[in-house]
Amino acid sequence: MRPFIYLVLLMVCGFHPAHSQETILHFSWDASVTQPDVGPAGLTATTISPYATIAAGGVGGTNGLSAGLRAGGNAANAGDKANIHLVVPAHEAFNVDGIDISLDYQRDEAIGTLISRGANFIFGTAAGAQVTYRLQDPEEGNITTFTSPVYEIDLNDNRFHRLRFVYNPYSGEARLSIDGSVVWTPAFTTPGQTLYWDKTADILIGYDIDGAGNNRPVLDNFTFGKVLPASLPVDLIAFSATSTPAGVALEWETAREENHETFLVQRSVPGGHWKTLATLPGEGDRPYGHRYHYLDPEFAGGTTYYRLAQVDVSGVTTYSEVRSIHHDQAYVAAAFTAYPNPAHDYLYLDIDASPGEIRVSDLSGTDVTDAVIVSPRPSTGLQLDLRTLPAGWYVIHGHWGNRKVLKR
Repeated sequence: MRPFIYLVLLMVCGFHPAHSQETILHFSWDASVTQPDVGPAGLTATTISPYATIAAGGVGGTNGLSAGLRAGGNAANAGDKANIHLVVPAHEAFNVDGIDISLDYQRDEAIGTLISRGANFIFGTAAGAQVTYRLQDPEEGNITTFTSPVYEIDLNDNRFHRLRFVYNPYSGEARLSIDGSVVWTPAFTTPGQTLYWDKTADILIGYDIDGAGNNRPVLDNFTFGKVLPASLPVDLIAFSATSTPAGVALEWETAREENHETFLVQRSVPGGHWKTLATLPGEGDRPYGHRYHYLDPEFAGGTTYYRLAQVDVSGVTTYSEVRSIHHDQAYVAAAFTAYPNPAHDYLYLDIDASPGEIRVSDLSGTDVTDAVIVSPRPSTGLQLDLRTLPAGWYVIHGHWGNRKVLKR
């Protein structure tokens, strides 16, 4: 097996965005076929194979899991070999929202499944890397199935290959890789969606895998991990998204900031990509933290996701947990023109409809309309006197839409 460090929390590198991983289950197959090195208390696997055994020839010259062969048997005789078929009993700890699963595999055959848990999750075939998984949208309740192609490993190349699949429910990104190289990602991200499990299903290892009777290790170093949200370089102690009449108000608070360059406020929708809405510069170091506000005045109806991307002074980016908001109706793009933007003393509006009632708020959602003098202009235009407002960002609201403007 590979050297394995028994830590409750592991930082996993190479997956973007970065994430933390809690190891739920790990088999090194260094000393036992059925006893995991890490796992829920009291959990032991079983196997229907009379020949499965620990054998030399695993990764790095250590032991691994072999399907074995009947004593004195012949690999050409089907009765002398058996499938590994290792069963790990169902446990609530396996019902994770996001997964980081990996396995070292040496290919000797063409048919079989490496890891599965019911029909909802399948990882690896005898031919190579492949994954099938199902996701549930906690807001909508929809179930979506994703299946990658099979990425074959050379038959009888006599070496182990590292197969790995990661699904991050916070970013909605998934990666299937062989030996550290990504071979597949789905066509779109699914932020906020979680793995949909058959919670009564066992984990099955080595179904129809008999190693072609070669009597050498075919599996080694199986790890089933739970993906946790990334830790921001700053101490983020609160992050919320709240629906307001002005739009979605995002608020977050830090307890401490070190080498902090900027926050990016990002938005996505189911099946969409992350879009950066705003950049809030930092001040390097804040020993006592800071409180931030941002108002998103325009977004699509249905479910909308928000996250923070924190960039440090060296350019490294990490991400917060995802927050979701659901609206039956959209905040539509404004059907009017506001100019000049940025504005100094006056802002002029050209509106493609009757002006109706107008309201002005700051980015925290606080109504500041009383500080603005509104005057009619020819046709359906308006003039806004902003001279009493302090410099900053404001949102103009009307039945014809919303628009963010900057007062210098």
